[in-house]
Amino acid sequence: LIQNINIGGVNNKFESDSNVEFKDIEFKNNSISFEYLALSYRNTSQNQYRYKMEGYDLDWIEAGSRRFASYTNLPIGSYTFKVMGSNNDGIWNEIGASYKINILPPWYRTYVAYTGYLLLLIFGFRSFGKFQAKRSIEQADNQRRSEELQEAKKLQNSLLPKTNPQISGYQISTFLKPATEVGGDYYDFFYKKGEYFYAICGDATGHGVISGMMVSVTKAGLHGIPMADPSKILQKLNQIVKRVNFGRLRMSLSVAKFSKSVVELGSAAMPPTYFFSSKSKKVEEVLVPNLPLGGIESEKFDGIKKEFINGDVMVMISDGLPELPNPSNEMLDYKKVFNCIKNNAKKSANEIKDALVSLSEDWSQETLNPDDITIV
Repeated sequence: LIQNINIGGVNNKFESDSNVEFKDIEFKNNSISFEYLALSYRNTSQNQYRYKMEGYDLDWIEAGSRRFASYTNLPIGSYTFKVMGSNNDGIWNEIGASYKINILPPWYRTYVAYTGYLLLLIFGFRSFGKFQAKRSIEQADNQRRSEELQEAKKLQNSLLPKTNPQISGYQISTFLKPATEVGGDYYDFFYKKGEYFYAICGDATGHGVISGMMVSVTKAGLHGIPMADPSKILQKLNQIVKRVNFGRLRMSLSVAKFSKSVVELGSAAMPPTYFFSSKSKKVEEVLVPNLPLGGIESEKFDGIKKEFINGDVMVMISDGLPELPNPSNEMLDYKKVFNCIKNNAKKSANEIKDALVSLSEDWSQETLNPDDITIV
């Protein structure tokens, strides 16, 4: 008979001399040992034993007088442990005792787990297919947007003068560095020999495609209204921009009209314009306070007149220059712009512009400019 079964270190007392079906055994506890005894009450030392684990052992194992058998790491499957004993006269009990055991697979190798794996695989393929389809759509959308931005950039560049006008008695130099593919800054010149000469510098709210549209409307408006005093030009443009209705978007603009020895300046919420007088050898910061275009339709715009003779300098900028941050997020500020113009005012227009550009580059140390920078 089998007296004890030890499964994974836990004893299970049991006595049987017949076939018994045992409970399932988990894969992680599949170390099992059996203790058995032949019923012979005299000369027990002469009892002999043999056992066999059907499904694992190929043949009977002669155990001699040893009364236990152990198995470790049995593979997954069903087995029957059989044991036979002989008495002291060498007569074997051919029936013996037996145990039927079943080593269960671990949870990750069950039919339920395999079903789950299959479902996960199907779900994974479907999800991957959806991801690929979504990615393809996003790539196509990004490609389309990139192409549209490039077209918008080309359009905006077409709004700027291809070259600066060559006007007797004047030196003209310009610089524009957008913050994104499509900026909101704008400069232009309107010149007709013997009749008029205007310089324009503007800055739409923010930057991007919508700001580029504002610039387009502004340029179209400038071409559609008669040239007049800067204040009247701003008043007409303000009405046009207001009627187009860009919501909260606004356009700041400075208009300078040049005539013999005089410049007339009108401004709609632009930063100060800088004047250097060759007579006084001083730089003056001139701010004309008015609302930006697109605000109040009936807004009146003030203007000023300044003497402008040989050797004098006028610098128009957008706020992207003085508000340019450095790696420590400190702004360049207007004072440094003022001092740069003051230190270079007796140089040529190109040299003054180059000095301001160098100032911005030295200050930013390759930090991306968050706003468009324009210098005229």
